Amino acid sequence: MQFNDSGVKTYASTAALAKHRLVKKSGASVEYNTASDRPVGSTLNPSFNAEEPVPVRLTNCPGTFLATASEAIGLNGDCFAAADGKVASTGTVLVGTAEIAATADGDVIEVMPPSASE
Repeated sequence: MQFNDSGVKTYASTAALAKHRLVKKSGASVEYNTASDRPVGSTLNPSFNAEEPVPVRLTNCPGTFLATASEAIGLNGDCFAAADGKVASTGTVLVGTAEIAATADGDVIEVMPPSASE
């Protein structure tokens, strides 16, 4: 039986995906997470086409992960799932706490998952 203890898993992408975006599973592939989905992880590298392999840092592994903000998020502020695989300061699906502040859309920030930051 196969298992993964590295915290990183490679999936096929459903489309081009940017680096440091939250993704969700879509069959055996991954696609951008939405504001209402719990992400499986954050992309470590971009994919440029559908069906291209993309490494994903799993959200259930120890440590922090990098995510792309959709807006300004204060230091130690809550980070919620947002459209296009980004994180926002408000929402319904908590993904963690900002370890550094984001000042604008597109900023890449370090996020501490909820189990570690609660």
